Amino acid sequence: MVSFKHENAVSNAVFSPDFKWVLTASWDKTARLWDAVTGKQTGPGMNHEAYVNSAVTNANGKWIITAGWDSAAHLWSTATLKEFGSQKKLDGVINSAIFSPDSRWILTAGYDSTAQLWEIEGDLDLPVNLFRLQAKAITGVEYDFETSETQPIKTERWNALKEQYNSQARDHYKVCMYPQYNLWRRFNKNEAEKLR
Repeated sequence: MVSFKHENAVSNAVFSPDFKWVLTASWDKTARLWDAVTGKQTGPGMNHEAYVNSAVTNANGKWIITAGWDSAAHLWSTATLKEFGSQKKLDGVINSAIFSPDSRWILTAGYDSTAQLWEIEGDLDLPVNLFRLQAKAITGVEYDFETSETQPIKTERWNALKEQYNSQARDHYKVCMYPQYNLWRRFNKNEAEKLR
């Protein structure tokens, strides 16, 4: 038998969509990921300021939503276990929070006698490589992680990066889950209208 041990009551436990790990929520003020076979914790705990009532993933397992006694629903990246996006705040304790099947919405249920539907804001399905390319193509600058300095990109290379970005961003926009937040769309409204 495999166990997943917290320091206080476990309020919720679910499998990942691929059944490789288990996600738990606890009154020890953490949510945690565990290897489903070994029972070992995977990465750091997702810390909260109060009891955590629920923790679930979205349909593809890339995101986690947690909720509890801190009156907020928190979005986390499964890859990094870091919080992202804005918290969804309520007036009281949140009993549970789940994703819609298409991962565009969060539904919360609170002790304040309400269930609320929240839109997830941002182009959150933008691939990391496209995000980096977007930053370079739009600013004409690249960041050197070793020196923590920015360097201007030479004009010829910048023009090539802009063309590459335009092509990849157009392709992403065709399948983007959050088109209203897509940056490429903002600069290419006419073309974007023809694509969707």
